[in-house]
Amino acid sequence: MKSIFHPLKKSILLFSVVMWSCFGDAPRNNPLDPENSNSSISNLNGRVLTYRVPHQPIQNAKVIWNNNRYVFSDDKGNFNFDDVKKENGWLVFESEHYFNDSLYVDWNEIKPGIEQYLNAIPILNTVIFYSSIENGYPDRQDISLNFKVDVFDPDNDIDSVLINSKSMGVKTFLGYNLEEKVFEKSLTMGELNINSAEAVIGQEFLISVKDNFGNLILLTKEVVKRIIKEEVILDNLEGSDTLSVTPTLNWDPIDPGFPFEFMVEIYFDEPNPRVAYRLTNIASTITSITLETILEENQYYWVVWVIDEFENRSASKQKRFYAR
Repeated sequence: MKSIFHPLKKSILLFSVVMWSCFGDAPRNNPLDPENSNSSISNLNGRVLTYRVPHQPIQNAKVIWNNNRYVFSDDKGNFNFDDVKKENGWLVFESEHYFNDSLYVDWNEIKPGIEQYLNAIPILNTVIFYSSIENGYPDRQDISLNFKVDVFDPDNDIDSVLINSKSMGVKTFLGYNLEEKVFEKSLTMGELNINSAEAVIGQEFLISVKDNFGNLILLTKEVVKRIIKEEVILDNLEGSDTLSVTPTLNWDPIDPGFPFEFMVEIYFDEPNPRVAYRLTNIASTITSITLETILEENQYYWVVWVIDEFENRSASKQKRFYAR
């Protein structure tokens, strides 16, 4: 049987096979070919992920190569630079809500598929900062500045929260309240190096957070806006030191010249006083309350606080009574 292939077609097919064989086995000697192991250029790629576990991709992170080229990561955290000269240099990673980071690239040691983990910046939820005066007998005043800071770190790597006032010569750390889950601190007159309340008005305090990597970030600046020197005067307790278990408590009205409200607290009169009763958000026009809660028979003392719109406060002198 005769071949169905024309001699010319046979020649073309043979030539194609030979050429394919030559191309397939040809060494990649082109110095500009990224697939050439000796090439002077290459691709540089990897992923940007969260430091917290499980690692999540970070989208739109800016990845900068040697300060002259940059790309953004995609929704899977991937980034890629084409045709990069194989010169050692730095990758810099920037993303909103994360600390900037960098990676030195040594082409003799680099492995395919870089993975860079970014540490989240702590987030300030709330801060309560107020001055407090507690009045005592005969004319003693205990002045303090109080801080309560609620800060959240997605990586859960907060090392400490600190307050600093250069003008007051104060730099100290806040303790952590496990029950309320806040960082807090109360600075006394001795710690503030002051003799009068007026000395702290207008003073600025910086609140910062440091993580386990040593990153320090300023959370907020707080200024002492007011010291409440007005003192609430408590009425005589119905002329007796003994009251019912649902007592009526009275005090004199005051007009400090700014918006405020009252708070009444009753404590067990013991070496380590505990709050037995507290009533907040009492209108400034009210000067008397009758307890609806029944107190157990015991020895107590009570105080009335004046609290302004900035949480600054001043407490009356204590008055003792026996409930039965």
